[in-house]
Parts: sequence; structure tokens; C-alpha cells
Amino acid sequence: MIRLLVVHEARVFGKVIAAALRQEPDIQIVGTATTDAIALEKAGACDVVLVCSSRPDDGMMALTKTLRKAEVTAKVLVMGLPHSEEVILQCVEAGADGYVLQDDSMEELLKNIRAVSQGEALASPTVIAALMSRVAKLAELHAEMGLNPDATKLADLTPREREVLALIGGGVSNQEICEHLTIELGTVKNHVHSVLQKLGVNNRWEATAYAALLNDTAVCSPPSA
Repeated sequence: MIRLLVVHEARVFGKVIAAALRQEPDIQIVGTATTDAIALEKAGACDVVLVCSSRPDDGMMALTKTLRKAEVTAKVLVMGLPHSEEVILQCVEAGADGYVLQDDSMEELLKNIRAVSQGEALASPTVIAALMSRVAKLAELHAEMGLNPDATKLADLTPREREVLALIGGGVSNQEICEHLTIELGTVKNHVHSVLQKLGVNNRWEATAYAALLNDTAVCSPPSA
């Protein structure tokens, strides 16, 4: 059973979407939400959070980032995106696990819900190509700056230091790391210093080259408690 939360700024539309999805035997609607606060409160009991892209002031992007920072384990599926590679890429970079275009059918929506709940992502060939291009450009930029990360160095990091490195890779400040991991600012600074020293890099930007390897190497241990 897929436990799903519908997030839409208009209560009536959220309930309409929820009612339609409730007809599926493998989907359990845990509720609807019209605000970030309500979504965060209910997301912990979900497998998938369905977020409408029409939320004002980039609310969809902001909520996706908030859910990721809050370490919510539910998958985030963004619904109603335009046919824009740039917008789709921005959603992926914000932390979305999947997307549904604005003119996709109910069948496509259901297919994506079931896919993301299983840790899969459905994307068009053009979007996949665009994502690969982004990764390639980042690799080229690192190479141009002489950054050729040695993945074996990641084995020297503690689980907490890997968490810190992952946040550094996301452009998070020391204060934000402090709040995210619920540790003292001084402790964060010590971790950052240790990470840079162990990786043999001079600054946070150079460390991002290593952060990009975290999901591609088996040396990463589970996050510390």
C-alpha cells in the first residue's frame, strides 16, 4: 500500500485529486495539505508526497527543499510541470524524486506515483540527456580547476563527516548544517575543517567535487544517529 499526501494550495482541488487517487486499491490517502507546515507535519507518515507545481512564489521548489532538509524519507513527486527542461532540472536539483507534466493523463500520474514509491524515476530521453549534460559540465568545471577527486579518500571520513560533506555539496552554510544536524556551530566548524583536511582540499568549493561522489561509491556508511 502506497501512503500518499496531496499538497495543493487550493483545498478543494487537493481534495478532488485525493478523491480520484483514493479509488486505486494500492493507494492510501493520508490527507491533504495547503501549507508547508501542514505538509511537514503529515509527511512523516507518507511514502509519497504529491506536490502541485502551481503553488505561488516558487512554493513547490521551497517545499521540496524543506522536505529534504527535514530528512523526510517520503518521495517527492511534483505534479503539473510545463514542458520545460530547465524547470524539470530545477525540480530535480531541488530534491524532487519524479515529476508529472501538466498535460499528462491520470494513467501517467499513477504510473509515476508507483514508480517513485519503488525508488524509480520516470523521465523522458531529453530530460535524461539534459541531466547527463549537467553532470558532464560539472565534471569539466572540476577538471578545469584541477580537481580530480580520489574516491578512496572518502573512506577516511566518519559517518558524521560524510553527512557534513553531503550538505557542503548542496551549498549549505555552517549555520544551516548546525540546524540540519542539530549540533553546535563550533562542532560543525570542526567537522568541516576535518573534512577539508582529510580530503586534501583547500576550500568548500573543492570539497564539492568529492560530495558528488558520495552517491556513487560504496564507502559511504549509513548516517550516524
